[in-house]
Amino acid sequence: MSELFVPVDAWDRRFVRAAGALERFNRVGLLEAADVHVARRVGALAGETDEAALLALAMVVRAVRHGSVCLELGAVGEPPEGLAWPQDWAERVRASALMAAGVLRMDADLLYLDRYWQEEGQVVADLRAREATAPPEFDEDRLVAGLDRLFAGDNSAEQRAAAEASVRRWTSVITGGPGTGKTTTLARLLALLQDTAPRPLRIGLAAPTGKAAAQMTEAIAGNSQSADFPEFDRAAVAGLQAGTLHRLLGWRRDNGTRFRHHRHNRLPHDVV
Repeated sequence: MSELFVPVDAWDRRFVRAAGALERFNRVGLLEAADVHVARRVGALAGETDEAALLALAMVVRAVRHGSVCLELGAVGEPPEGLAWPQDWAERVRASALMAAGVLRMDADLLYLDRYWQEEGQVVADLRAREATAPPEFDEDRLVAGLDRLFAGDNSAEQRAAAEASVRRWTSVITGGPGTGKTTTLARLLALLQDTAPRPLRIGLAAPTGKAAAQMTEAIAGNSQSADFPEFDRAAVAGLQAGTLHRLLGWRRDNGTRFRHHRHNRLPHDVV
């Protein structure tokens, strides 16, 4: 969370006619003008007068812009010398007009804008629903044969386990540091999924940025052409192209925060 509070460029933080905590934190660069504008406008609509709640709103707006869906009030770090976080901050936010109006949501010490609290809850509900669904259909014999074929090396035990678990589940997360074989596992997993499925799969590949998507495409193609990638499985991953998440979901130019595909209009893919 500490990177959220690195002072911003002076141009970005310029603001005129702020007051109280919003002005003080804006002047030292912990809040940008956009954060203050949102807090003041929304606060006025909700009838909020407590500057502790307005400061919390501004800070969670900034947290969202920096890629976090919430703000942990108890872990914001030390402010610059001469400034202090409000006393009884969490309690004051819980008792605020912003909370009563449904603008903010508090989960333990985590503060959310209502939209992101709702969407995070939807993700949790969807994941639980997937977990409760009968496992995917696949050919058990072909799975064992495919694992033996694609993960034959002595150093591939963890990769093999990750691939097998992914075939047996609707949702998987494969993690690891640089050089641990994530892309190698992905390329072989895709081949394994194609081989064990009852019909040809529609596969969608996506990454957060265009550069990352290009790297994913190149890495899968490179892995599939390596000497130890079985010739039998190369056709399964041949020609796969990754795109950005925005492109996959169908970003709508008429509404930059909404997409064509969502939980009520699912992607037409079998594997993403």
